[in-house]
Amino acid sequence: MKFRITYNVGEMQFTAEADNLARAYDYVRSIITSNKTIFPGQEEMMAESMEVLALIKRGETIKYSNHVFMVEAVRDECPPGVTAPEPDAGQVSEPEAAGSLKPKAKFDEGYRAEEYAPAVVPKLEAPASASRPEGARGLLRLRCPECGSTFGTFLKERQRDIACKCGHRIDLTAPLARYRFTCPYCEKDTWGQTNLEDPEITLRCRCGMDVDVMWVPKAKEYSELNAVGRM
Repeated sequence: MKFRITYNVGEMQFTAEADNLARAYDYVRSIITSNKTIFPGQEEMMAESMEVLALIKRGETIKYSNHVFMVEAVRDECPPGVTAPEPDAGQVSEPEAAGSLKPKAKFDEGYRAEEYAPAVVPKLEAPASASRPEGARGLLRLRCPECGSTFGTFLKERQRDIACKCGHRIDLTAPLARYRFTCPYCEKDTWGQTNLEDPEITLRCRCGMDVDVMWVPKAKEYSELNAVGRM
């Protein structure tokens, strides 16, 4: 099986193909590590990407995408004279791309956008709901819609929901907002996700101190107040 990785740079898209899972992960890791501002949770994002690549390899999904890159399975071409089997009734068929992009160089940590020569930019379909693992994991700050209590938790494994102390189960498949901050007291960098929608929220650092963060529309995340002016 081959993997196709599509990288969005501004309004352009560039693609590369990997012959195996390890090579595909190298491409994805290079994209993630070169976009530390977009992906502040580097280790979590790389672990999630590896999980998705494994799902694609096992045939449990055919595509994963976010606003920066997309990974999809590439069907092997049949030899001349051999007819490709028809997909099963329940199998999802991928739409044909409207064109292709031809990279002149491989993705790496220090790639330059001008090193790629785009051909026809394909118009990609919106990703199917099954293309991304549902639920959430990692550091979470949640508010129960039933009783209104707010609490923090850390999930090692992805979960679709979580129980509040009142007994209500909070849906974790709904979109969550990112947050990140550097504690002014212990200087520890912290990032996570939240279902809060207030303009400003207060988060507790591991050192025990509270840090105020506010929603930054441009970054589409919560960040500490003294960092907003630098964005």
